[in-house]
Amino acid sequence: MILITGATGYIGSHLVKRLVEQGVRPRCLVRDIQAAKRLLPAEQVELVQGNTTQFTSLTAALHDVETVIHAAFVTADRKATSANFYEATNVGGTKNLLLAAQQAGVQRIIEISGLGTKPDKAGSYMQGRYLA
Repeated sequence: MILITGATGYIGSHLVKRLVEQGVRPRCLVRDIQAAKRLLPAEQVELVQGNTTQFTSLTAALHDVETVIHAAFVTADRKATSANFYEATNVGGTKNLLLAAQQAGVQRIIEISGLGTKPDKAGSYMQGRYLA
């Protein structure tokens, strides 16, 4: 079983489509199942509600998962706000996912990034990607 985080985002949605075309039925971690049904081929994927920033929501999503493709990040084209900021999602969410995946016995985690990583100023998108 493959779990995709960020499945409704730009990269994640393209990845889901490609996997489905290849006959794979991936599990998709989504924050809003109804919204995801409008964005993804819902009948060809398994939708699981959760959020990487909420550790307890990851247990069910990771059940029987062998590979995680992690694409759930707040991107640089969106300004960080108090409700959605780089550190909580990009760093904290990745940490939660790694810990939960380890507990679930996940064998492989692939993190997808559109940019390279290098240290940057605290709180910036690039620093969050670097820390993740």
